[in-house]
Parts: sequence; structure tokens; C-alpha cells
Amino acid sequence: AACAPVTSFVLHTSSPSPTHHHVHHHHHRTSPSRHTITVNMTAQDIDGKSIAATIRSELAAELSSLPSDSTSRPGLAVMLVGSRKDSQTYVRMKQKACSDCGMVSFLQEYPNGEEVEEEMLLKKIREWNEDEKVHGILVQLPLPEKISEERILKAVDPKKDVDGLHPANTASLFSTSTHAGAQKLNWKDFTAIPFH
Repeated sequence: AACAPVTSFVLHTSSPSPTHHHVHHHHHRTSPSRHTITVNMTAQDIDGKSIAATIRSELAAELSSLPSDSTSRPGLAVMLVGSRKDSQTYVRMKQKACSDCGMVSFLQEYPNGEEVEEEMLLKKIREWNEDEKVHGILVQLPLPEKISEERILKAVDPKKDVDGLHPANTASLFSTSTHAGAQKLNWKDFTAIPFH
């Protein structure tokens, strides 16, 4: 990853008010009553394509040892409602990613969004929730206006919620610990995040 230097700056904190901060560049004078902290920062580019390729390669190698009919082989179920071109493209990309990794993909399409009823979608999600071959569920958004996205997303089993949009999962993202042994990621330090 390429690194580019970023201009350092000086952070001055006034003694009487520790919550009041002033940021000045080096050419400014500082008063004797203030504490000076010099911070040097660098910007780091993250090569997303390279990281994704590495992850897919590692997954493909690991999954190649599983029997083709094994229920332990990861399976992704995708629900696509309507005929938006951008949504169709996104879903095709997900299916290709599954194929490249040796994962199983299940696609349920409802091309005519106007004819789709909410209960039809809920029924399919309930089936996927109970299906041991399905390990992840992705509901492609947006849904038609007459469909409650909130109700559909809540119906997905939180353990199979690929996008993390179930309320239980969005809440856990910002909590310090939602499960025993859970570790909160330090989003301020990208080098500490285990991308793979």
C-alpha cells in the first residue's frame, strides 16, 4: 500500500479548559500557558481489489476440500425484487464471487415488483432461515414502496444476515460487547482490523 505524508500539525490545549482545543500550524506562536502536542500523520491507501482477491483465493483453497454435496459448504441466498439494472448487476457480482470461492448461491427473483406481496417475501425468508444449506441471506434493496423494508429485514435470522441490517446486528456494531468473548474493533486503527 502506498503511503503519502500529510502535513503535521500542532494541537494546543488551554490549561483552564481541558475540553477547549485549538489547532494551529507550525508557523503560529504558542503562548507559554498552553501545552503543545505535535502529531505527524500519514495517509495509507487500502488496495481493496487485492485484499478481496486474496480472501477469495484463501476461501477457494479451503472450500475445495469439502464434498460438493456437503451442507457445511457456505451457501448464500439472495432475494431480488423488481428489475432495476443496478441491482441485477450487483446480484450477478455476488453470484460470481460465490462461484469463484466454491460457495453455493441461491437466487430468488421477483421480476415484476408490482405483483409481489409482502407475505410472499416473508415466507421465502422463513424457508431460508430454516434451510441448513443457507448460511447467509441477502435482501437486495431497495424494495418496492408498498413493501416494508423494515419488516422484511427483521424477518431475516440475525445469524444469517449478510448485510448486518437486522436491528440486533446494527446494535451490536456499536456496542462494546454483545456476546461473551466479543471484541470491539478499533475503527480508528485500520491496521488492527483483521480484514482476512
